[in-house]
Amino acid sequence: MNYGNENGVLKKFLVRADRRSQKVGLALYQVFMQKVKEVGYQRILLDTPSVAKASRRFYEKSGFVRISKSDLPFQYEYADRNSLLYLLEIH
Repeated sequence: MNYGNENGVLKKFLVRADRRSQKVGLALYQVFMQKVKEVGYQRILLDTPSVAKASRRFYEKSGFVRISKSDLPFQYEYADRNSLLYLLEIH
């Protein structure tokens, strides 16, 4: 699906639970953000299961803001209606 040249969608950003304390997720996220900026994205959207509390904390600490479906900046369909939407504006 095409989200436009300025928009990206983060999907399936997973780190095994036994590796989280080793900051693997943070290192991968830093590489991801470097690529995001190189490509020139202005915003990144993600959806995460409502039960994924650790993931939500990570995203919120990383600057993502929870939004509602009515706040979507572009058309996006997600399979799990129990997912929560997050948006990161790149500056």
